[in-house]
Order: sequence, then C-alpha cells, then structure tokens
Amino acid sequence: MTRAGAWPLAAALALACGAKPEAEATADSGAALPEPCVDCVLSDAQNYRYTAELSVDVVPGSAEVTPVVDWSALRHDLHGHRVGADFDVEEALLLVFLELGPEEVQAALGSDTLQQADVSLFATCTSPDARCGIGDFTAMGRDVDLEQYYLDGYGTWMVLLRSSFEAGAHAMVFLPPASGGAEEIRIGDDSSKLDVAVDFRSSEPLVVGGSDAVTLDWSGLTQDGLGNPLAVHQIDRLMLARYDAPLSTLETQVFDLERVADERFDLAVSGRSSATLAELDGPRPLTDLSAPGTWLLALSCSVCANPAPKFVARVVGTDP
Repeated sequence: MTRAGAWPLAAALALACGAKPEAEATADSGAALPEPCVDCVLSDAQNYRYTAELSVDVVPGSAEVTPVVDWSALRHDLHGHRVGADFDVEEALLLVFLELGPEEVQAALGSDTLQQADVSLFATCTSPDARCGIGDFTAMGRDVDLEQYYLDGYGTWMVLLRSSFEAGAHAMVFLPPASGGAEEIRIGDDSSKLDVAVDFRSSEPLVVGGSDAVTLDWSGLTQDGLGNPLAVHQIDRLMLARYDAPLSTLETQVFDLERVADERFDLAVSGRSSATLAELDGPRPLTDLSAPGTWLLALSCSVCANPAPKFVARVVGTDP
C-alpha cells in the first residue's frame, strides 16, 4: 500500500492569508471599527481564508479479479463526524480519470477546479452491507460492465463515500488497476485525511446598524475562502448565527457552523444576491445583532462539492 503525498488545498493562499493593517480591528481590541452599515455591500476583504492538506491512500486493485470496496470499518469521516451517530454512508461514487494521475486529481478536487470534462466515467453504488464490487457500480441506473475496463494501467480510479448529511465526500481511496493488486480494498478512518487551517480573525469585520431593515448585498463578491473565483449565482443559503464559543474555537469547526450555533437564522437565497435581516427565519425576531457572543454570516452552496461555506464574515452589531 502506498500513500499519495499530502497536497495543498490552496497553496496560493499562503500570501493571501496575511492580515491587512486595516483588518486588525475587532470588537474586543479597542481599535476603531468601520462605520455601521444599513445597506451593507459585502466585500472580499470581509471573507475568511483557509488552507488545507489532504492525503489519500493509493491501493492498487487486482486487474485479474476485479476488487470489492469495503467500508464497514469506517468509524469517522474526514471531518471527524461519526458513522451511525452523525451520518450513514448512502452511496459510493466511482470516478475514472483517463488523463489525470492521483496527484492531479487531488489538486483539482482540493482547489475546486475539477471540470466535468476531466471525468471519463462516473458511476454509483448503494449497499446495505457497506461493500461494492467494481461490477456493482451503475451509471444512471444502468449496468456498464466496468470489469472489462478495469485493466492494468488503465486510468486513475477513485471511490468516494457520500451521504445527504453534507456536501462532498466522507472518505475516499484511489484504487488503480494493477496486475497482482488487492482483491479487497478497505476504506477506513485513515484512508483519507484532511487538515484544515481556517482564519476568521484577519478579515475585516462587517459592522451593521441596529435594525432589522439592514440589507446584505453579496453581488460584488469575487472570491471564495480558498481565493478562487466565486460564482455568485451558486450561493443558495444564507446563515447568520450567534455562538458562545470564541473565534479560535469556531475556526476548528468550519464544516459544522450550522450545527454548533447557539442561535441560528437562515434564508434560502437561490437566484438572489441580497436579503434583509427581517427575512431570516430563526428562534426569535432578529431586530438587531447587539446580543453578546460571536456572530458569523455565512453564504453557502448546497450543491457544490466542497462543504465549506463560500463566504464567512465576522459580524459586529450596534445597539438599535
């Protein structure tokens, strides 16, 4: 068994993650904050930044006896979520890349730059036994006889485990076909690992006026948290949440911001680029953001491969 080398999810962010002098101000630092806004136009300077490293096992599979993929030993996913308690694997996804090697696939997945044209074959399998043979995968519900293509040296094959719990993959493995390879390939807790470094504190805070008439406009955003171009039309969820935890703790929970919030206000915003605080649905009327705690505004894409929010800003409320 070999392991693909750890790869940078966004190496280009090494420079972008440095805080600008004007972004140092926080509600606790005593430094001057920007003027409160009522018609608030969100900017890239308010967005968080993050980097990550992922490593994925490369386990050659038998080209003579096409292998079975078994994930019955999986207990925790890439983000620490527990199988059976937080989620259950609902589907195994098989991807084949004829033009890309494992390192190139990893880099493209991590940077959200993988194109549909890069995928030569796409198939799925569901199994109550947490096992799928190569021949069990189907394309759009149709048998495709994948065994005939699982040949020594033929493409980069990858299996990812998914569920409706969150976007993206819970775990993954590369299984290139090779003469003398394994007849059974197990996906466990260590088959793929993700280390993420999140920075909420270096961005400029969003200071809002004390009124539920505050409008949030994200039409001018151009970059996501990775520093990649942001397609505003992909944003379909808005969340404004209050946390008792400090920012340093929340930086370790970027994939669970919705689940760990102490108060959460949500709005479906598909096809939109602005919203008012009064529209958000939550446990109480959101008349202002002066309640104590840490407030974060997140804009997300529920159908994108990366489950991390596209935009997260620190929010500072002022008294009504």
